[in-house]
Amino acid sequence: MKCEQARLEIGADPLGTTPALEAHLAGCDDCRGYRGEMRRLEGDLAVALQLPVPTAAAARDVAGDAARARETLRDGDAARPDNVVPLRRPADADTGRAPGVHASAHGAPLPAARRWAFAAGVLLVGVLAASFLALQPRDALAAALVEHMAEEADSWTQRRPVPQSALDLVLRRSGVRLDRVAAGEVVYAHSCFLRGRYVPHLVVATPRGPVTVLVLRGEAVTQRVPFDEGGYRGVLLPVPGGGGGIAVLARRGGEDGMGAKEAKAEVEATAAQVLRAITWDGAEPPAA
Repeated sequence: MKCEQARLEIGADPLGTTPALEAHLAGCDDCRGYRGEMRRLEGDLAVALQLPVPTAAAARDVAGDAARARETLRDGDAARPDNVVPLRRPADADTGRAPGVHASAHGAPLPAARRWAFAAGVLLVGVLAASFLALQPRDALAAALVEHMAEEADSWTQRRPVPQSALDLVLRRSGVRLDRVAAGEVVYAHSCFLRGRYVPHLVVATPRGPVTVLVLRGEAVTQRVPFDEGGYRGVLLPVPGGGGGIAVLARRGGEDGMGAKEAKAEVEATAAQVLRAITWDGAEPPAA
């Protein structure tokens, strides 16, 4: 099992498991941490949904209080001077409920404290759901990128500049143009199938070592997202004007990798270069 499949299974059922998933988690700290985070979210949602339900006796007590309040208001109408305006909302008069008493879907009034608890629960569920939806696509995309790196390990060993004609062919397939002077020395260029699209996979030579750039036209990259996963330090960045983004990664650690600070510096510098050099050329190619 690979990271992307593992995270899809975890996202679909954070509390579930299979032998294949457990085998993958035993050797993958990143996916194990992801499952822990998803399970915490699941627990928070369960707590938020455990709202108190009024008993029948409590509902009858509240209904009785409301009825007595209405009787008191009616008894006082005769003694009220003509120049005193009753502080009763039209809606309350129409429904026959005492002011400030709100009915449930079954007709039983709900006390104010329970209404506030319900509103707070709904708000918490909304916040947690938004967090989950924001987290899931980002992590799935980062996992797919890291998994793809393992499939093209030889891309890191290239040293000679790619001919301009070969680079143009790779970029043209995805409707992308790149100012080679501004982007830096490209030593690897390949059109790769990733998440349903052909994307340019480039390697740029830097003073501290190679840095990979994947041009993600059509992906929903709306904000800067740094990640550190599977031995890679990287960042997802939207391309100005919309329509996609880029992923920039450097290998971290090992004999042929960079230190954490060096990897971060080269990723940032290369990302800035590529963003200045890249433009979309015409309409986005359709997803396969």
